Parts: sequence; structure tokens; C-alpha cells
Amino acid sequence: MCMTTSDGTALPDLANLTVLVVDDDDDTRHIFSTMLRYCGAGVFDAASVTHARTWLSENRANVIVLDMQLPGETGAGLLSWLRAQPSERGGNTSVVVVTAHPENFPALAMDGYAAYHQKPVLPDALCRTIGDLMGRHASG
Repeated sequence: MCMTTSDGTALPDLANLTVLVVDDDDDTRHIFSTMLRYCGAGVFDAASVTHARTWLSENRANVIVLDMQLPGETGAGLLSWLRAQPSERGGNTSVVVVTAHPENFPALAMDGYAAYHQKPVLPDALCRTIGDLMGRHASG
């Protein structure tokens, strides 16, 4: 099934993918989650690193959308923790970094992520990035 935006632009089919959205901003989490669900993904969200780690201790995601500026521990801390995990515990999960503070989290100074977006991120662009990472390119 081909999903499209209101202007007719094709979106990838993300059915059978699980995405964890980690962002402390309620509106951002809601917008990203809504668009990802529209594309067929199963979406779970967390407002902090602590919530994300709790979820990840019992679940697996195909992709994690990770804000860098979070209360308490930053997204960079979660990314480092994730990469230290064995693959069967999610250590090789694709991570899409999003940040409104590239001066604090410059792309070239970080590693371990599959894609990097500076906020504001258009929700359809996020879906396309995830589709590309998972080999689910938009067609139509």
C-alpha cells in the first residue's frame, strides 16, 4: 500500500517495523508518532533516557528516533549505552538522531548513529529516512 502526503508525495510503507521515539517534548513525540503510525510502523515513545532504557530492557525496536537534548542524561548517553549492548539486546539498532542543538551535538563529533537531522524535522522526511535505512523506499 502506498501512503502519500497531502501533496501526493509518496511515503514508505513501514509496516511490521517497531520504532521507539525518545523526545522530552510532548508535541514532537506526538507528531513523529502520528506520522510513523500513518506509514504503518508500530510506535512506542519515551520522554527520557530512563524511560527508553526501561522499554529497551524488555523490547526491541528496529529503529530509535533519539533527541539529544533530554532532561537528566542526554540522548548521547543513551546512544553510548545502546552501542555497548550485544546485538541480541539491541546494540546494533539503527538510530536516527534529532537535535535542536547542533552546536552541543554536532554530527561530526558523534558516532553510532545511522542518520542525523537538525530540528525542526518534517515528519514525512523522518519517515523517508527510516524507510531508506530499512530498505523501504517510497514508491508511487
